This record gives sequence, structure tokens and C-alpha cells, in this order.
Amino acid sequence: MAMETAEQHGAELVLANDPDADRLAVAEKTASGWRAFRGDEIGVLLAHWQWRQLQAAGGAPDGAGVTMLASTVSSSMLGALAKAEGFEFEETLTGFKWMGQRAAELREAGVVVPFAYEEAIGYCVGDMLKDKDGLSAAAVFYEMAATLRREGRGVAEHYESLCERYGHFVSQNGSIGCPDPSVSAEIFASLRIDGVDSLVPATLGGSTVISVRDLWTGFDSAHADLKARLPQENMVTYTLANGGVATLRASGTEPKIKYYCEVGGAPGVARAEVAAEVATMAEAVIEELLKPDKFGLR
Repeated sequence: MAMETAEQHGAELVLANDPDADRLAVAEKTASGWRAFRGDEIGVLLAHWQWRQLQAAGGAPDGAGVTMLASTVSSSMLGALAKAEGFEFEETLTGFKWMGQRAAELREAGVVVPFAYEEAIGYCVGDMLKDKDGLSAAAVFYEMAATLRREGRGVAEHYESLCERYGHFVSQNGSIGCPDPSVSAEIFASLRIDGVDSLVPATLGGSTVISVRDLWTGFDSAHADLKARLPQENMVTYTLANGGVATLRASGTEPKIKYYCEVGGAPGVARAEVAAEVATMAEAVIEELLKPDKFGLR
């Protein structure tokens, strides 16, 4: 309906908030039709804009003393942007209680935290409001879009240029119904990692598993001490040699298990190639880890 209204009035950008205005959705009219941006895409666009503004103000010429945050199930593209540009990136558990707490700790230590986000279209832009807020995010997004328009570019065109610079990061997220809590517990028990190497799958969807993190037991093979850096939660994450990350977590509000799959391609790798890899990985997560036939899942 918003797109139809935009068409009637000749508008090319739609900014939408939910009823309590703490989230932001965006769509843009392009040459090929309306493009609705995913939560991670909006997050990367806002993060890059905040970085650009800091650079313009001379506040962080080399990235020192700047950190941006994202939830652990959000895109790894913000991490790639941080690595390329020189600022720090940290992930937290899902929810702004975690991001807000970590941002407060960093600011207390003198660190600038210009942006934090979660893929479920929640954004904290700047430090005036220390929680996700759809209104301030909309205002800043509009400022960015207006500047891009003056430079002769649309938002989608700008996002593609970021992908060319930092690589295409393609996600495939979903959930699978699991109404019986005991079945959900059995599934996660089959994935449980407590330091026993034999429990770690060697491959997932044909790609080598290079590390696994189980936040329930606090195990993370990516660190020399095998200890996870995030608090306890019923969540398991696999990092793959092809640049993929797959996470499984139990929903805290619904009878389902959520999965988050992403592959980050190196700069220059075509998006179609990355998308094919993430589709293979998502299928493997369902069939090899969740095993719907064995556990009777929907």
C-alpha cells in the first residue's frame, strides 16, 4: 500500500515504521521496479554512512577508538567493512539490551560507538537514543538518500557499489516448526559441543567446518582457550571454509527453531555464485542438522 501511494505521488523512496516506531523498513523505486531492502542491507548502508560522516568530521581518520555493533545473527558484512576501513566491530547476543549494555561499556571507556543494529530491522544510530529507534533511523536514512541523490546515485545503486568493494554477503534465514519442547531439546542435545572433537561435523553442505561455537556449554573452537566470548544461550554457530556462517537458535517466543545462513563472497565474486553457495548451505542445515524426517518437524 505504501508503494502504491508512492506511485500516486511520484515518490521514489518509502520509509516505514512499525506501530511503536522502533523499527525501520525501506523500499526504493528502481529502473526494474520497487526494491525492498533487507534488514542487513539497511544496517550496512547506515553503518557505512555513519563511518563516512565520522571521516568527514575528522573524528576518526584511521578508525582508532571507533566500534560498531551487531547481533550475532546479523550479517558479517559489517565486520568486513570494519576490517577494510580500520574501525572495530563486535557482535553481541540478539536484542538491544545486549547491544545497549555493550555500547555503554565501550563509551564509558572512551570509545565512539556510532551505530548498532540487528537484522530484524532494528537500528540505533548515533548516541542520542541508546536503543533501537525507527524515527531517528528514518531521519538519518533520508539524509543519506538525499545526499546520494545529489551525487547522482540511488540507494540500491550505492549498496551494489559497497558489495563490489567489500564483497557480496547473501543470507538465507528461516525457521522450522517444533511444537514439542522435548524434541527441540533433543535436537540441540544432538548438536551439543563440549570440547569433544568427534561431535563437530567435518563438513556442512560440502564445505569444511573450520570452527564451531556452542553458547550453551560456552565452547568455541575459534579461540585457543576454547571459551566462547558471549553469554550463555541455546545457540550453535558453524563457521565454514567458504566464508559461510550457519547459526541455529531456539525461538524464545514461538514453538520453532530458527536458522540463519550467510556466505560472504570475496570482492569480485559474483552475487549469483555466492547465492548458490548459501542455498546449498541452508539445505544442509535443515537436512544434516535439524533432520526434519527423523524428528518429525514441519
